Amino acid sequence: MKKKVNNRDRGGKSKKRYSINEQIKAKEVRLIDNKGNQVGVVPIEKAKEMSNDLNLDLLLISKDANPPVCKIADYGQFLYQEKKREKQTKKTTQTIKELKLSHNISIGDYNVRLNHAKKFLTKKYKVKLTVVFRGRHIIYKNDHGIKIVERFLEDIKEYGTKDNQEIRPTRNLSIMINPK
Repeated sequence: MKKKVNNRDRGGKSKKRYSINEQIKAKEVRLIDNKGNQVGVVPIEKAKEMSNDLNLDLLLISKDANPPVCKIADYGQFLYQEKKREKQTKKTTQTIKELKLSHNISIGDYNVRLNHAKKFLTKKYKVKLTVVFRGRHIIYKNDHGIKIVERFLEDIKEYGTKDNQEIRPTRNLSIMINPK
């Protein structure tokens, strides 16, 4: 019979706590074997016996389900895979930085925004460029607004590329720029 293991014995720091082996108090559980196949609803004694025969742990995956879901697995390996998945999801999150311009922006302000965009793109952030029109200035959207966006894209082309989306025809012009 396997010894009673608590979360500090293997796997180190874990945000989510799992009940294992003798800590599981349900009378019957929905069991998943070590290959990922669903065995079905079995009494807890049979599930513990199967995990002992394979020299693995019985993990309580979902206690809120009816009946609770348990999996036969090596507890240390299971925690390792969980941490690996968490790390991978953290990697895939993308930060978006937004830069706002006016249609009649001065050269100095334009260069400041351009330098910020270059800095963000070198740090592998996405940049959302927004040209803002206030009040009656919406009539300059097609003239000045699109020209500013095209000029900005031309100036930034060695740091990033335009996303495949078109410039949205809303009150403001917005475009996403992906880092190279």
